[in-house]
Amino acid sequence: MRPHEDNIIYDIDGADIFLYDTKTGKNGTKNQKDLTVLRLLYDYKNITARNTYALVKHFLLKKINR
Repeated sequence: MRPHEDNIIYDIDGADIFLYDTKTGKNGTKNQKDLTVLRLLYDYKNITARNTYALVKHFLLKKINR
């Protein structure tokens, strides 16, 4: 379920749990960039293009204004 915490709140049993080193990406993904993209897709699956644009604009302007 999304967000992750809903699984605990609604007492949903999981098939498994595992740990992996996020610095090396050793979890079956090709590299760290793949891991980052997978995490973003999971957490923000329903984000709209308009909201994505607003976030990118915000962070770019913040970088420029430094």
